[in-house]
Formats: sequence, C-alpha cells, structure tokens
Amino acid sequence: MHDPVMTKNCISPWVMVEIFATGKLKPCDGPITGDYGNVDNFINKPAALHDVLNSTAYRELRMNLLTGNLPDACKTCRNVPDELVPAASIEAQVRHIFENERMERLTLEDLAGRYKVLTCNAGVTDKCNLSCIYCFIHSNDVERPNLHRSYCSINYEKFLRIIDALINEGLTRLHFCGIGEFTSYPRWKELCKKLFNTYPALKVSLVSNFARKFTEDDYDVLNRFFQISISCDTLDSELYARLRRGARVETVLENIEKFRGRYVGTETCYPKIILNVTESNVIVDTLEDLARYAYLNNIHINVSNLILVEGTFAQQNNSITKIIDMPQEKLFKVWEMFLDLIDRFTAAQRPAPTFGLVYETLRNKMEALTHNRFVPAEGETFYQAFADAHPKNPYAYLKKFFLDFDTCIKGILIKLDTGKLEFTLPFPEAKLRYRIARVNMDADRIYVGNEMDSIVKSPIFIETAPSKEYGHILFEVLTCEPC
Repeated sequence: MHDPVMTKNCISPWVMVEIFATGKLKPCDGPITGDYGNVDNFINKPAALHDVLNSTAYRELRMNLLTGNLPDACKTCRNVPDELVPAASIEAQVRHIFENERMERLTLEDLAGRYKVLTCNAGVTDKCNLSCIYCFIHSNDVERPNLHRSYCSINYEKFLRIIDALINEGLTRLHFCGIGEFTSYPRWKELCKKLFNTYPALKVSLVSNFARKFTEDDYDVLNRFFQISISCDTLDSELYARLRRGARVETVLENIEKFRGRYVGTETCYPKIILNVTESNVIVDTLEDLARYAYLNNIHINVSNLILVEGTFAQQNNSITKIIDMPQEKLFKVWEMFLDLIDRFTAAQRPAPTFGLVYETLRNKMEALTHNRFVPAEGETFYQAFADAHPKNPYAYLKKFFLDFDTCIKGILIKLDTGKLEFTLPFPEAKLRYRIARVNMDADRIYVGNEMDSIVKSPIFIETAPSKEYGHILFEVLTCEPC
C-alpha cells in the first residue's frame, strides 16, 4: 500500500483573487509569483475574465495543489499551516465547492480548470501614511510627510467594473487590504458609498492603521463595513512610535473611542472590530495590556505572523525578531501568556484571540519540551519542585483555570485514573496549605473545595480513583513552608 500524496491545505486559487493597485492579479494572498494576468486583460470585455481565471498559470497552480507537486512559494507559505494533508482531501474540498454541478466524471485536469471567485482581496493604493519598520514597501520611508516617491492608485471607474465582473462570478466578500493605507486613496469614501449602495449583500471588510484623524463623515462611512481590522501591535506609546516610525497610538485609540461612541448603546449596528497584532519579541510584554483593552471594549484580537523581508528597516537594523526565535528560556512565559489569553476570553464568554501560525509553531516547540502550562512564579517552591521533576508527565501537569478574565486558580492537574503519583517536595518536611478542586474538562466545570492544612514529608503520594462526573482534580498549593 502506497503512502498518500501530501499537499498544502489550500484551495485559494479556486475561490479567491487578489488585486494590486497596479491592476496585477494573484490567485492567493501568499508569496506565489508568476504571471496571473492583469485587470486590463478583461476590463473592457468582462466575459474575458474566464480566460484570465482559467489561464495556464492558474490551471498549473491548481494542478500542483491537487497532485502535491508544490512550487517553492507554496512550500514556504506562512498563510496556511505547514502541516501537509492528503491531496485527496483537497480534491474533495474542490468537488464540494461545485457540488451542485455534475462533477462525478470530471478528472483532476477538469478540476484544475474550475473556479468560483468568492473572495477578493484588493489594494487600491500603495500609498501609506506610516512607515512601519517591518513593512516591505514603506519601512524605509523616513520622511513620510514629504515623500517624493511615485505612488500607484487604481482607477476609480476601472475598479468598479472589476467588482461588477467578479460579482457575476459569485463574489460575496471584498477585503480592502494591500500594501498601502486604504484611507490614503483620494476617493475612498466615494468608492465605499458606491459599493455599499450598489451591492448591499456584498460583505466588505477593511484593514486600516486608524492612525490619522478621521472626520464625522469618515466615521459614518466606516460604520457601513462588515468588519474592520486595525493594525496595532501595542498600546505602549513609546514602543508603538518605534514600530510605526513616529506614529501616535493615542490617535488610534481616540479614533476607536469616537467611532464606537457613535454607535455603542444605540440601535445602529456597527462593524466587528479587530486589533491585528504583528507578533514580535518586543511586543510580548505589552500584549496582556492590549488584550485587556480589547476585552473591556468588546474588540477582537488577531495575532499575525511577522515576516522579515530583506531590505526592510527591521531586517537591516536587526531591531525585532519572530517570537519563535526568542531564547528558549523566555518562550515558556510566552507560551503561558498565549494559553492564558485564550482562557481569559473564553472564561469571560468572549471570542478568544486568534493566533494563526505563530501559535501552532510555538505549541509544537513547547509541547516537545513540557506538558506544564505555566511557569512557577518566584516563591512558588512547591510548583517549581514539581516542574523540575516532571517536565513531561502527561497524567499530572501544571495548569491554570480562569473563572473570569482576571481570576484564576492554578495547581497540578491530575487525571483521576492514573493510580498512585509521587511528588518530591522542595523541603524534607513541609507545612502545606492547599485545596482540591474537582474538574470536568469536557463540560468545562470546576468545583473548588475548602482550604486545608497538612504537615507532610517528602516524597508525598497521591492516589487517584476514576470518577464518572469528574475526570481530573486540581491540587492547588496556596503555601509551602519548611517545618
């Protein structure tokens, strides 16, 4: 029996198109290169869009994904997980897209020629009001107010014809992003109003830095978006200014406050707001503060992968690194913080932050080192002794449980069907103040018992017995003092 052919878990070339301000097209938002056409190939004859999306380049890329013959750009793409999937699953996903059509006799070659454009990523300008240090276009734009570089913006009428052609191909989602700041496009409000009024069912979303002062009319237009992602890595004024080359986070926060203040508490719906955080080693110490701000203001968080492009200010000055490249001893606290943020929002019944590939990469690295889910704080001698003796015990490990955003209990989580467990104390004999919590992991239920005192000698033994209602107990040590 042969091993299955493996490929990247990506169907973007069948369902999306990316448009640059130059008019150039791409089949995805990854690093793929090649000639996938230009809007000028069909702008005066919308029917010719079929020829563009069914070109040799498109068909070849789709076939490569169907057969696992991946180009280098797909192998290194960070927009989808590194873990490969059987090529048969990609074929099944593609067939499912066209399940209402007669597909049973179609070959892989036929599938490579199919498309249904559901999503369009569009950059209408490459002009930006900032020069963030990791931006591969603007990071070296030091004199932002007096720049003399030649900016490119897409023609207003041409863009509307593009969207109309894509609507006829099934477009349901338009996402304004790209390499420039959307609100730097001179006719951005006029364009938005035209799209909102012409295609009321089209879900239009936006990525913006929110770093320039908006007018009242700006806020009214922004309110009609389906979703707004605001690029903001930290609330620390000094750090934000360093990452964004002199920009003010106070302007961003003022815009968010004014924007939400116009609609929160009224019957008017307003867009889902997301803080889009670019991960790096320098923002980890401020991420919890940003998360608390998001929690208090009902804002979502998305943490994106840092991509260090050669020639950027960040790369040339070696000023930031990816989180995964931080020293290993520091990654334990970063991993704990990621887990905490997910649990904090979940306990508060809010959507948890999304971490994308940085989370998956960090999880794979950390779970190879330890099962423990937090690093003992200074003075937590009992937990430190356990962590030193049991870095990878799958039946008993350090774990936190958040009861709300800021309240948690923590201790050694012990599976109840493991029998007898032995723990070494930090002292030959110790006085423990502790409590036992019963935990149902499946039902997300925890019952916390009363505090108790006990004098014990090292090592101590805990015997467990299976329970129908609770599969685990949490042994929470409040104090541990030598006798």
